[in-house]
Amino acid sequence: LKRLHMLVHVAEQLRLTVRQVPYPDYKTASHLVEALSQLLEHFAAYTAKVEPMKILSGKVTDYQEALRKSVVTGFRVAAFGYAKAMQLEGKKMPDDDDAEDRKEPPAPPTSVLQGGIMLIDALGEDCRKHFIHVFCEDALGDYLKEFEPPDRSVKPERRVSSFKVAEVKPEPENTQAGLDQIDKRFAWFANVPMHTIKKKFGNVFPQEWNLQASLANMFLQLVRF
Repeated sequence: LKRLHMLVHVAEQLRLTVRQVPYPDYKTASHLVEALSQLLEHFAAYTAKVEPMKILSGKVTDYQEALRKSVVTGFRVAAFGYAKAMQLEGKKMPDDDDAEDRKEPPAPPTSVLQGGIMLIDALGEDCRKHFIHVFCEDALGDYLKEFEPPDRSVKPERRVSSFKVAEVKPEPENTQAGLDQIDKRFAWFANVPMHTIKKKFGNVFPQEWNLQASLANMFLQLVRF
């Protein structure tokens, strides 16, 4: 019974953490997640049979997912700014008429980002691997725009009028798409994503995450193709 009271109390504390603005206290949330993991493991036999326990377990999962997404957003804002972070998440920015009512959250400080790392670790190895993959994809997002040739399989549409076929202007060639520009590709990698990590996240990612190796591996896969 004492552990059940603890489970309900810690779950409520995690719910309140999710609602904190502009960014949750990820460090505290990481400790709550670890405690909940142990408590839910103790009640594992009940979550499938007792409906209130099943509901509580589902809510804990929802809180953890909300915190995980919040960490991803925070890192995107820190790396690229609020506007591009919203673009990466597929969210529409408010119209200019609503600009006065729009309050963009500030970039999270290093202490908040470090807490986010603690939370990701508390959520488990799979969550950490997924977070690293998403972070590397974001960091290399502009590579294809700068160095890949246009897709020749997609033909431009011709607008036909009753008088003549509209002239189709040829697409400009990407002058950096050739293999002879390979040195520029590696220079971009060193000057853009690697520089961003050193400048904005130098004291954030722990060494055991080996983030630079994951980023370099994903970059080499892009260069290979």
